[in-house]
Amino acid sequence: MGRILEMDIETFSDVDLIKCGVYAYADSPAFEVLLFAYSFDGGETRVIDLAQGEELPGEVAEAVFDGSVVKTAFNANFERTCLSKYFGRYLPPESWHCSAVQAAVLALPRSLEDVGAVLGLDERKMKEGKELIRYFCVPCKPTKANGGRRRNLPCHAPEKWELFKAYCMRDVDVEKAIRGKLCKFPIPEGEMELYRLDQRINDRGVLVDMGLGEAARRTALKMGRTQSRTARARVTGGTSTHTARAGAAAEHSRAAVSRNPAARCSPLFFINKPSFCGNKNAPSPTGLRAIIRPRYHLNFPRGGRSAFCNGKTRLPLLKAFRGGARKPPSPGWTGGLHRPPPL
Repeated sequence: MGRILEMDIETFSDVDLIKCGVYAYADSPAFEVLLFAYSFDGGETRVIDLAQGEELPGEVAEAVFDGSVVKTAFNANFERTCLSKYFGRYLPPESWHCSAVQAAVLALPRSLEDVGAVLGLDERKMKEGKELIRYFCVPCKPTKANGGRRRNLPCHAPEKWELFKAYCMRDVDVEKAIRGKLCKFPIPEGEMELYRLDQRINDRGVLVDMGLGEAARRTALKMGRTQSRTARARVTGGTSTHTARAGAAAEHSRAAVSRNPAARCSPLFFINKPSFCGNKNAPSPTGLRAIIRPRYHLNFPRGGRSAFCNGKTRLPLLKAFRGGARKPPSPGWTGGLHRPPPL
């Protein structure tokens, strides 16, 4: 077996990674690779501080593009996509190994922290990581206290930055420990072929008719407004058909919903389960459902925001690879960032 390059990177972008996906995240003009932690063949872990002018060693840069060197990471799609943007050169998935997929094959969690806990590793993901990522990896709100800046740099908190570098290296160490635990259970070649196929499909994106999609969106909005207006006229006896006042019709439920954290997950939660919120006498929950449901579903199109498309005619992440954690006859993919079926 050839050499193995274990890695983890920390990045900055003004695009929301969770909402928009890694492809739109890396395509942002503000995208930047901050830290690159790596280890060869399970050896000493090192970190390169790219944000402060350090450069990748030639050995590392060559290994990234060398097809005979296996590159491993937990959720390798993120590292591969971001490094493709960083180097300005496409990195094919054939020489990449994803420890998250290997964990999924064994029905383990898809989170690095959770896998480490399940396997009882001595080294765990640092709990300070989330706070550090919020501080360095996403834009900050300008305030008088921070001088009106919109981004936190290493010079603004040197001690935090050193801790962030340690966090990045720790992720590589944890990923190495996970692979060491799972080395006797390699990913079946058939599963790896599915993974590579998934990566190639998402890298290329699926060709979509943006004109048709925009026309469908406008038509759906028009139909939703009409349905909500008709329902409001029916519920109120024709006294009001203004859909913008639909929220006011549910004003009586807000106090009950605010007292129950579980109910905050969805505007329809109270309407669908009024008894759960302790308001069994709420007036006309059926009528409220009829008014709000059409507008709510149109205003919450997961993946329907234009930011996901960035004006492109090919969309990635239409489906998400599930690894081996599935039961027949369930498919190997689940719903991704975009949802084409509603169109």
